[in-house]
Amino acid sequence: MAIQDKQAEHLLDGTSMNYYYQDGSGVKVKFTKGHFHFKWILGPFKGAESTEEYKSRKLGDKIYVVNFFMENKTFVTLIFNFNANVMCASVLFTPGTEQEMVLFDGGIIEHLKLKEN
Repeated sequence: MAIQDKQAEHLLDGTSMNYYYQDGSGVKVKFTKGHFHFKWILGPFKGAESTEEYKSRKLGDKIYVVNFFMENKTFVTLIFNFNANVMCASVLFTPGTEQEMVLFDGGIIEHLKLKEN
């Protein structure tokens, strides 16, 4: 079986949290039925929200990598370490456009309700 044929893993369905980047921006997220719903609660994107189909892999005890591809061609990879309540994000915003931007940042996790599947 080719890796592309592997079924997407939605290991964090039922999990919710807020995470805050070092610049003070904040995001409220919820994983439900294979979807990652996020809403910016602080910072320059405050009020923006979306729901995207996500994939995940378990890297270790309470450590996960999550990725999703948005309609505007933005590609997001997030790493969550729920043992230390920290996260890291690598995001390529709208590649090939004048608005193209790369984000590589980390932050802290608060208000975690973890459900591991």
